[in-house]
Order: sequence, then structure tokens, then C-alpha cells
Amino acid sequence: MKKSLTVPTAAAVLLLICSLISAQTTQTELKGINFVKGDQDAVIQIECTKPITYESFSLLNPNRLVLDLSKIEKITAPILKEINDFGILKITSAAQSAETARLVVFFLGDILSYQIDETDTGLNLTFQKADKPAVEPEKVAAPIKTAVQPVREEIRTAKETPLTQTKAAAPSTGRVSDISISVGPGFYFFQGEEFETLYAKSATSIRGELTFTLPFNVNNLDIWVGVSHFAKTGSTSLYAEDLKLTWTTFSGALRFIRTFGRFSPFVGVGADYISYEEIYPSTFIVPSVGGSNIGAHIQGGVYVHINDALSVKGMIRYLSNTTTSNNFEINLGGVEYSFGLVLHLNL
Repeated sequence: MKKSLTVPTAAAVLLLICSLISAQTTQTELKGINFVKGDQDAVIQIECTKPITYESFSLLNPNRLVLDLSKIEKITAPILKEINDFGILKITSAAQSAETARLVVFFLGDILSYQIDETDTGLNLTFQKADKPAVEPEKVAAPIKTAVQPVREEIRTAKETPLTQTKAAAPSTGRVSDISISVGPGFYFFQGEEFETLYAKSATSIRGELTFTLPFNVNNLDIWVGVSHFAKTGSTSLYAEDLKLTWTTFSGALRFIRTFGRFSPFVGVGADYISYEEIYPSTFIVPSVGGSNIGAHIQGGVYVHINDALSVKGMIRYLSNTTTSNNFEINLGGVEYSFGLVLHLNL
């Protein structure tokens, strides 16, 4: 009799645990972005699995409407949706933070007059034609003003009470933004025996870098440019006379980058312009000798994001660069390790 009571009780407890686990694993998902065009208006339908909250605002140059969707834990909608119709260029979507997705609507010209309506599982963005006549002439000026100065709309909450409001803000995924600036040290290891013999195996440089996304906003690709400089003292092998080497490198590369939580690994290929000068002692026939040349490099590294505006970065580059001076072939190539503190701008 005691055994027959224990089995139903255990089954009920097991069923309760499974229900709790199922409830906790249900995710709010951004699963679809649809564009429906009518005669006088067009609708962007944002489909999610649950009611959501959002914040919207507009930006200029280029003209775009931004929606930050809260409580989004998973994105299966297309990252980029080309429209090129009804005054709308395209729609992009990306994770802005751990539970926030950012949708950006890019316009071909001025920002269209729009209305945002909440649905049971998402939002409908309705845009009116730019040349649609207004009922009252004095109201025509209102859309023009919104195009000149960004207007932040009031945050509207869906019927479901968001649970995340009672929790601490989720850590940012550290998305690499449109423009970033980096400074830090670099360590250049010479390949050429002529430099390694006179100036040791490596030199420490100071570096500055600038990174920006492509103008046509191709996902996961960006342009990287950098400049580094170092001055290194050495000595001749025969009489131990003092020498000095100055070295400046200008670089550019096209990179592929992905973001996984707080980490953004990248790889890239590019070109380098290296200019160097060796300053000799007064006993030498010539006071100095130098040269310059264009070569190529490959690079790889990773960003570690502290927050949306600040990161640290590590990178390794292999440079191939050979020039000729006084009928001698000089190897300017080498391996460079660098680190930097990165400031992200223009979300």
C-alpha cells in the first residue's frame, strides 16, 4: 500500500520539474521581417514568438529609423533585407545586447512619416508615401522637422509585463561599432639578417589604428588602417660604433570579423608601406642610408569587449616586404605582435 502511494507522488513531482524546465527554456525569438507594399502605404511586419517592448528613434546621415527590441533572446530573421522600394533602402537586424535586438530601417531619401502598432507577437511599422497630400497644409511641416533633427519616441510597453525590468542590466555583447580608434604598443621581429645582426631581433613601437565599416554596410566586413613607428639603437659588429634605426609603417587591410558574446575574432589581408633610415657614426663615408617599399601582410586577432564603447585588442601580423638598396636585397618583412585599447564610436 505504501509503494502504490509513492509512485504517483514521484510521477507528479517529475511532471512538475519538466514543466518548470520547459517554461524556463522557452525563448523570445525574432523570427521574421516582412515587407508588404500597398498603393499609399507600406508595412514592415516584425514577427516574434512573444509580446515585446521596444524603443524607437531616428538618426541622420544616413537617414534611418532605429528600433531596439527588448527581451529578444534569439534571432532567426534575416540579418539584412534589401527593399529598394517605396523610399526604403534596406532593413538590418543584429544583437545589441544579451536580450536586445536592434532593427535599423535605411531610407533612400528623407525619413518617411510612420506609425508603429503593437501586435500579439510583434510590431507593424506603417509608412506613408512622401508625396501623399495632407488634409491641412499647416501639418506638412511636421515630417520635415523630424528629418532635420532626430526625434526620440516614448517607450511603449506591450501588455505583458517584462520580467527583465526587475533585474540588473544585461552585459553588452560588445558589438564592434561603425568607427573605432585604438592605441597601444607593438613588437616587431625582423626577418632580415642585416637588421637582426645590428639591432637585435626585435623592436618596440607605438601604434595607432582606425577601423570603420564599409559604406554599403556589408555585414562582418570592415576597413582597418594603422600606423606604427619605432627608433632602435644598435652597434657595428667590428668596432661597436653606435647606430640608429628609425622605422615607420603605414598599413591598410580588409578584414572579416564576427562577434560571439564578449569576443570578436577577426582575420584580414592588406598592404604596407615601410620607410626606414639608418643613421651612421661620423666616421662613416655616408651619414645615413634608407629606403621604402610597399609589401603585403596577413593578420588575425581578437577584440575582448569591456562594454559597448571600450575594448582591448590583441593582433598578430606577418609582413612580406623586400626592397633593393645599392644593389643589395634588403628584407623589411617580419612578424608583429600588438595590443591596444579600443574606443568604439557611432553605434
